[in-house]
Amino acid sequence: MSRIQYFFVPESRAISMSEKPLWVQTVIPQNPIIGVDGSVGDNPDITPSFPRDEDTHWAPLHHQHVFYEDQIHDWTWKEGHLRYFSRAAKAKVWIRVEFADGFVNFSDVARSRCGLDAAECAKYVEGFERSTDKIRLVYPALGEGLRFRGAPKACHHLRIHEDDVNEFVRRVIKHLTKIGAL
Repeated sequence: MSRIQYFFVPESRAISMSEKPLWVQTVIPQNPIIGVDGSVGDNPDITPSFPRDEDTHWAPLHHQHVFYEDQIHDWTWKEGHLRYFSRAAKAKVWIRVEFADGFVNFSDVARSRCGLDAAECAKYVEGFERSTDKIRLVYPALGEGLRFRGAPKACHHLRIHEDDVNEFVRRVIKHLTKIGAL
């Protein structure tokens, strides 16, 4: 199970953090399920919490409870510091940070190891097929027997177990080589 922590983002937008986060989410203020009275806003004294943070089958909804931030575009982590520069938050905010539990961000694997867009690469997890009058697209199921968390259709929230990354990458590269795509 992943570990959740909340951090108040100071004006400097830098937070000391010993390990790299898996996800960073801006907590949407005035949300009725968080805080003492639902008005966390920019108050550093009221730590937000979601009633089901400990439930591995529940995650806050994007644009309803939190705003999922993109790594590199909205935040980076280097040498023990998280730099937060999301445009979603103009003022001081709380962020919900999820740390790894042996699973890594699938989008990072897709881009850096497979050379594919996350949505394209996620089609190989369970397989995908689409046909029209002119074209037939087939993505074989290459994720069989490997450990994933999340749904491939929600590829930006999909995670793969770190011990299965090399095997998945091997399968994808082998397939792409076979069809002449590499």
